Amino acid sequence: MDDIKKRHDDLYLVEYQWIPQLVDDINAGEVDWHILDAVDSWKTFFDERYPGLTFDWEEMRHEVFKVDDNSVVVAYVFPEPIDAPLAAFGAVFVRLDKKACAYYTVEKSLDEVWMIGSMQNQSHKNFGPLMQPSIESFLRWVVDRHNVI
Repeated sequence: MDDIKKRHDDLYLVEYQWIPQLVDDINAGEVDWHILDAVDSWKTFFDERYPGLTFDWEEMRHEVFKVDDNSVVVAYVFPEPIDAPLAAFGAVFVRLDKKACAYYTVEKSLDEVWMIGSMQNQSHKNFGPLMQPSIESFLRWVVDRHNVI
């Protein structure tokens, strides 16, 4: 497998399989939402299960933001996307009282437009383009979306 394809597949694994699976597990009551903030333990898991993973954990940043007394957002800045549909950013909105959450991404489309998407229960949904593709505008979108839910 060529290096670029391997890197794409490894980024995809973390962005579109691992984090959505954690969200599904939280929503099913199988794990606590704090697993979303435990990136150091993710590294250990991946080292054991996926030797040779080219995902560079040093290129990924994450932070938890308190929205109000009942909700937080766990935000991720991923390594630079090398092609579509890889994500630049991800965010999980967590309702603490309901122990429920939803995962969103800002992903590069085939026509180089940055789209907001979601991944949950192994299905993908698009919400349209993000006009100002920055982590700040994305997080505002995520919080605004959930302030009405």
